Amino acid sequence: MNYDEYIDIVVNSSVEDWNVIGCGGMDGPSYKSKFEFYEVWNGIQVVLTEESHSAYAVYKKDIAISLAFGITIAEEFEENWVKESFHDFDPHASLRIVDLFFL
Repeated sequence: MNYDEYIDIVVNSSVEDWNVIGCGGMDGPSYKSKFEFYEVWNGIQVVLTEESHSAYAVYKKDIAISLAFGITIAEEFEENWVKESFHDFDPHASLRIVDLFFL
């Protein structure tokens, strides 16, 4: 499978095509994490922080394809397309990471 085929499967899939597993709390960690190193963080020297995705999903038709999602990049995300597309709903948006995996 090449990159374009993989992206096409993900983009054209539906919610029902995925087995979604919640992570965190009683469900356990996703082990799909983002690490950041700081020389100084909140007055403490040499700090490594970790944030884990809050959900993991496996594509039911091909379990070699999976997604991990939930890590926050920015709580406030403002773009014109958000306001235009969701003006009848809540126009507030945040920016999150989705990692795509193929084993």
